[in-house]
Amino acid sequence: MDMNRFFNPSHLQLIEPLVKWKILSLTFLNETSYLTREKNSNFYKTISKLESDGLLEGFIDPNSKEKYVYLTKMGIKTLGANQLTPVNDVNMYHDSFVSELGYLFSNFPFSKKVVIEHEILQSNPMIGHRPDAYLEGHHKNDFRMALEIELTAKSKERIRELFNYYQKTNFFNNALFIFGHKGTFDTYVRTLEEMTSSFEKQKFLMMYSPNLYRRKYNIFQVNVYHDGKLTTLGKLFGINPMIVEQDGNEGGIHSN
Repeated sequence: MDMNRFFNPSHLQLIEPLVKWKILSLTFLNETSYLTREKNSNFYKTISKLESDGLLEGFIDPNSKEKYVYLTKMGIKTLGANQLTPVNDVNMYHDSFVSELGYLFSNFPFSKKVVIEHEILQSNPMIGHRPDAYLEGHHKNDFRMALEIELTAKSKERIRELFNYYQKTNFFNNALFIFGHKGTFDTYVRTLEEMTSSFEKQKFLMMYSPNLYRRKYNIFQVNVYHDGKLTTLGKLFGINPMIVEQDGNEGGIHSN
């Protein structure tokens, strides 16, 4: 039975981006779905109806107070997204950061595409460790950079295992670790510096975003530890933060 016939196709189009991004704030869902549809003045009313119909569930972020939504099992089936696994309550908060940061990175001028974890499982199941997401882009040369969102601290043994994986793999050129807690950031930096002198430390970037938990990322301005010193992604990628137009977050980049 085709369940799509029970729902307005234009309503389903609103939530189609969740097949890729899995979890998005209403702000970014409205933004990304707007790219493929005519303006819907009833966006929030429609989302509320789709929740009532059982296609969506959501939660309010306790810090930003922003609402996030994701597809239920019924929503996944209705959209024919059989490759998508349902959102796990245990990982829901972490996954919302992965999706949001992945979405933001996908809009930056050096980005070609961002692939998040559930897509990696489908497209590259044999790469070994799967990062939270990865970015394919171009800055001087083509590159593939793993994205790791570290909301909680791992053991030093586990951190070293991750570092050794990224050191040895040819699949990723770089690995960017993103932190919202200064102590965790410091632990990873110290652990990296403790690796042997032959270790390719320049492959690693450590970003500390003090307002990460408030969803205020300031991606091009916050400190990034790279190759033995503090810098910023703005400097590394040659982007002036002043050209970033912020709509709550760095939702888009526009040159003056």
